[in-house]
Amino acid sequence: MREAAERLGLTAERPPLAISFAPEPGAAPGPGLPLADAEEDNLHGVGRRTCRLCGECDLGCNDGAKNSLDHTCLSAARRHGADRRTGHEVRAVRALARGGYAVDYVRHEPDEEEGLESRTLHSISCDRLVLAAGTCPV
Repeated sequence: MREAAERLGLTAERPPLAISFAPEPGAAPGPGLPLADAEEDNLHGVGRRTCRLCGECDLGCNDGAKNSLDHTCLSAARRHGADRRTGHEVRAVRALARGGYAVDYVRHEPDEEEGLESRTLHSISCDRLVLAAGTCPV
């Protein structure tokens, strides 16, 4: 592509993809290389590698080369103390007078058969709140 563009007097640029082709910024690309951040804990507890050029991107990446929320923002948030709760349904969010928020929720267990209305309502308070419903299935 680059050579064809040069013959036409044009430039070719790599698009900014959310996939790691090189082990760290500025390094030479290479398939299947351990990423520099592989030592950092992520939600999955496994090391990450650069793209193997196998085409699994459309379904997700088994090597962790795809820089999705679970490998970037959510893993970093957990390292900094964020409390991530899956299977919880928020019923109400209230601002607290002292600052922060109160969140009322019910917890969904995969094998529970009780009706939604009979679930126990729980409450938690926090200084900062990020609601990311349905954004990451981990």
